[in-house]
Amino acid sequence: APASGTSDAVFTYASYRASMAGGAFDTLVVDIDQLYDQFSYGEVTPLSIYNFMAYMINQGSPQYLLLIGKALDVSYKYHRKDPATFNFHDLVPTAGSPGSELPYTAGLNGAGYEGAIPVGRLSVSTPQEIINYLNKVIEIEATPYEQLWRKNFLHLSGGNSAQELDLFKSYVDGFKAIAEDIYLGGKVTTVSKTNTAPVEFINVSEEVNKGLNLMTFFGHSAPNVTDIDIGFVSDPVNGYNNIGKYPVIVMNGCNAGNIYGNSYIFGEDWIATANKGATAVIAHTSYGFPFSLKVWSDLFYTVAYSDSLFIEKSIGKIQVEVGKRVLDFAGPTPNSVYINQVQQMGLQGDPAVKVFGTYIPDYEINQNNVEPIALTPQGVTAEADSFAIALGVRNFGAYITDSLDVFIRRRLQDGTVIDYDTIAFAPVKYLDTLVYIIDNNIVGNAGVNSFEIVLDPAGKIEEHYEFNNLVFYNLFIPQSGTINISPLNFSIQPGQTLDLVTQSGNPLTEQRGYKFELDSTFLFTSPYKKSNPVIDQHLAKWADVNLLTTDSLAYYWRTKYEQPDPDELDKWSNSSFTMIIGGDEGWAQVEYHQMINNKLKGLEIKEAARAIDFLQTELAIEVEVHGANSVDYTYQDTKFIIDGLPYIFPGSFTLCADNKLQIVAFNQENAAPYAPIIGNQVEGWTCGRSPQVINSYPRGKTLDEIIDAIPVGDKVLLFTTGNFDFNTLSAATIAKLEDFGADGAVLGAKLPPEPYIMLGAKGAGSGNSTVEITSTDEQTISYSGNIIGIYASGVMESPDIGPALTWEKFTLNMQALDPSDVYGVDIIGKQFDGSETIIFTDIQASETLLSSIDPNQYPYLKLKLKVQDDVAKSAPQVDKWIVNYEAPAEGLLIYVDNGEGGGLSLSMQEGAKFATTFGFVNISNKSFTDSLVVNYTMFNQDQRIPIPKNFNIKAPLPGDTTKIQIDIDTKGMVGVNNLDVAVNTLIIPEQIYDNNNISLTSYFTVIKDASNPLLDVSFDGEYIFDGDIISPNPNIHIIIRDDNEFIQKTDTTGIDIFITKPCEGCSTERISLASNEISWVPQSDSEPFAIDYTPRNLDDGVYELSVQVEDASGNKSGLEPYVIHFEVINKTTITNFYPYPNPFSTSVKFIFTLTGNDIPDEILIRIFTVSGRVVREITQDELGPLKIGNNATDYAWDGHDEFGDQLANGVYLYKVFIRKNGQQVELRESAGDRGFKNGYGKLYLLR
Repeated sequence: APASGTSDAVFTYASYRASMAGGAFDTLVVDIDQLYDQFSYGEVTPLSIYNFMAYMINQGSPQYLLLIGKALDVSYKYHRKDPATFNFHDLVPTAGSPGSELPYTAGLNGAGYEGAIPVGRLSVSTPQEIINYLNKVIEIEATPYEQLWRKNFLHLSGGNSAQELDLFKSYVDGFKAIAEDIYLGGKVTTVSKTNTAPVEFINVSEEVNKGLNLMTFFGHSAPNVTDIDIGFVSDPVNGYNNIGKYPVIVMNGCNAGNIYGNSYIFGEDWIATANKGATAVIAHTSYGFPFSLKVWSDLFYTVAYSDSLFIEKSIGKIQVEVGKRVLDFAGPTPNSVYINQVQQMGLQGDPAVKVFGTYIPDYEINQNNVEPIALTPQGVTAEADSFAIALGVRNFGAYITDSLDVFIRRRLQDGTVIDYDTIAFAPVKYLDTLVYIIDNNIVGNAGVNSFEIVLDPAGKIEEHYEFNNLVFYNLFIPQSGTINISPLNFSIQPGQTLDLVTQSGNPLTEQRGYKFELDSTFLFTSPYKKSNPVIDQHLAKWADVNLLTTDSLAYYWRTKYEQPDPDELDKWSNSSFTMIIGGDEGWAQVEYHQMINNKLKGLEIKEAARAIDFLQTELAIEVEVHGANSVDYTYQDTKFIIDGLPYIFPGSFTLCADNKLQIVAFNQENAAPYAPIIGNQVEGWTCGRSPQVINSYPRGKTLDEIIDAIPVGDKVLLFTTGNFDFNTLSAATIAKLEDFGADGAVLGAKLPPEPYIMLGAKGAGSGNSTVEITSTDEQTISYSGNIIGIYASGVMESPDIGPALTWEKFTLNMQALDPSDVYGVDIIGKQFDGSETIIFTDIQASETLLSSIDPNQYPYLKLKLKVQDDVAKSAPQVDKWIVNYEAPAEGLLIYVDNGEGGGLSLSMQEGAKFATTFGFVNISNKSFTDSLVVNYTMFNQDQRIPIPKNFNIKAPLPGDTTKIQIDIDTKGMVGVNNLDVAVNTLIIPEQIYDNNNISLTSYFTVIKDASNPLLDVSFDGEYIFDGDIISPNPNIHIIIRDDNEFIQKTDTTGIDIFITKPCEGCSTERISLASNEISWVPQSDSEPFAIDYTPRNLDDGVYELSVQVEDASGNKSGLEPYVIHFEVINKTTITNFYPYPNPFSTSVKFIFTLTGNDIPDEILIRIFTVSGRVVREITQDELGPLKIGNNATDYAWDGHDEFGDQLANGVYLYKVFIRKNGQQVELRESAGDRGFKNGYGKLYLLR
């Protein structure tokens, strides 16, 4: 029969398995009737399948056998009875009794009881159930390894005695140890039975819905129940909704896998239900024993999760291997217990489905799982010498023992890049936090830092995906001390009077003292030195400071807190400026000390000379060699030491060979030693400590090759070990040695066994060596001295200049130059993203116009001075370099208030709303060029979820402040939350960006709404008891009352209404909240959330109504749903009216039951004396409102007659007259009818 748009569900399943996505199997579909005819002579017998498999295995190599269809145990004698008498049909037979499929290939092709190939069964009865299962298989096999739920386990342990509870719990704990170790690294949740009752229902829908790889049960069971009952997955009451996250289930108990009965059991339901449930269920089909079940499960976990050969294989192949190992455990002659254990652990599902499916890991990191960690009292600030970055790394794949390398590249706000060392961490099983310590002793580290974090940077580990190994993480690093605002560092001041302005690096600071100092020297030691204390809050100003009259003079100023807090460094914040009387605004360095923090390459600071000169390196060397005929020493005693570290010492490759000339070269710029021709420890032409820096001759390379590999100007050390005869060398080679500075006469006179040492330089010329020593063949000679390397070229780079609104000109003055001096300045344009472009190159002119540079493209410039002097090796000196440009405005972000008392550690109920106010102050005399973008992010530390938002504000005018209000709704933000705010993050030009950020860490904690709502259910405006009668057309009114004033329920999420009708075979039906029978109104400030359920024309019978609701926070109204039974009777009847109380003294009401759909339109109660005199008539209007079902009248008769006179004590009779549309309403019998005679009842009045 067709199902889900396919004409043949079985063929559709086979087609999927034949596809690439399904495994590209060569599939064969056979009908059971064909097998009966071809392999059992038309007889209906399981032998047909066994004989067929014997044929297939003999003729080829089938991989799997999947039986599709329900089977009944042979004891039912299905084929000898009328099939119509069965609820289910025997479609594809089982192999025997107790039912099992594994025997279908047992013993074939040399296999034992475990079977030759994996076998599974889909115990289904309809084509739609096949398609339901196929869709789950397709979905799970297409799911990539990108979520941790695939490594989650749920263990359920039962037992019917205290001893069993502990024992079975210990069993599953043993399974846990395997699952959480190599090669899976899973995460196991264990739920254990808490009492010895036969059955304990436990709702595990939350765990299942989040996703599981495996759910394992160990306890007592039967086909339809386990002692921990988790219910049918198809039953909506149980709340299962695990679409796309289908586990494997292993049931250790009795008969949990007995799918061969005339019923529909747990495992079948979890397999055949669409869009939820499982892809495989392995369960015992008969009686299991705890010890053998444990052996089987131990081995299942071992094979499936800790064996690298099987972790990627299918569940069927794992099951076969487990069977082999169980039988091996049982010995050469296994008893029936172990044979049954192997053959009766039946597999429901496709045996080609994989349990986990991979043996390789998949590491992942994302920016939500990266956060800084303070390591010092200064926190994560520019002043801290170090901090750490915590990396939350997840492993979606296999857990292996190889270490995980992590590389971090850091980009400072000015574009400077720092590469940190690659660090090896222990492998991550599931989820782990790797702590990488960051060296923060870096100039310019404040502001926005970008970290490029790479897992496995060299690609040493094979993974499923590599793209999730890289993350970019931006971190704003504030200064904990003061920040000098005005004048800007290296700015030009045109007048002799100015204000010095600094700010606190902590934008949340209270009023405090600041200390200023100003001097015309870097050392703050001149007679001009000034100092001044200032008390203020965010900004501190030293106003109207007078400067000296000297033009083009550099000044140095610094600030710090007068009394630093314990977490603040007592450290000056230093700045400099230059007074150029009447000068244009811009940037200038006019004095040596202003340049000492510039970036230098090949140059160094020479404080004594107050110059920036070529970098010089000294290397101490010692060499000692012995004559070949020495009585006390051999070549093995040769010494060669660099900076105290021996480079020749006993060892396989660390000695230099006998009878050789040893050659070491030293780089002329940095004095680094090197072997002119690189080799390794086995090639022979290098020797000594690794990395080897000594060439040996003769040994694989000619001496000419070695000499020619040395650049002119590099230093060269020659020394002999044992015998070496220079006279064997050619004249051309001797000439090359003389070029090092060797004396040809000394070389020619030296006898082979005599020791020799020479230190020179290539190009020095004959006889110009630093030292040349020889002696007799029994003597020891030595030399100790320094190798000096000095650069002949270098580079000095300025810090970033700008940002600018316009670029104007560049001025360059160099000090007196030597004839051999070479210099030039490159001007580099820099964008906000840090990318750089050379605009001008090799400038030597004293003045260069810059107006052609577009400041929108290049808001920053950088100067790069290149110097060279190959002769005197004395670097040309800058006298001054100046860049004139128009500077932009400058703003400052400050915290103002939050309406919650101003505290910075708030706590509030989920759903509360509050506002935090900041201010952006224009502290300059310039205007911003455009509106400003505010970016803010709320980050939940517990959920690791950022919520980024942005908006624009009007830019403040000079001296003004723009208010910034951030409204925060705490709904969905349970836990600890940060708030990060930034204004104008490198968007439009601004003098300083470091003071545009505020980070409020752990700013507000949101407390989860954990109170349960109150569920109120009424029927036609009344509350009923279980079993009461209601109208066939009731109005069932459902109210959700919640005391959370902040979060109102405005939708139907979490509301489930189920009704079970009284028809035979009817199952529980979920009422669609979109149906015409449902109407609802959302919660408001004055009214609760309410639902009206109005079913129409209900049939007679007893119904069950189940209601479960949750509030807007997800809190359910109770652990169990509200359940009530009610009865519907369509026929209009009414019972006798029963007085209550009776006897009575003050008043009496009337109790009765009304059925049907309509209220009678005429009711009259007539009260008589025993003599027949009417004393009171009570009309329907007096009785009050009536309803279908049980009624108690609002009216209560007080024992007075029609005239209001009090009646005497005694017995009174009454009769009720009831009509509908003029017809008498039929009397409904009730247990109290014996108190009535001919329709008359009695009232007893006793006062």
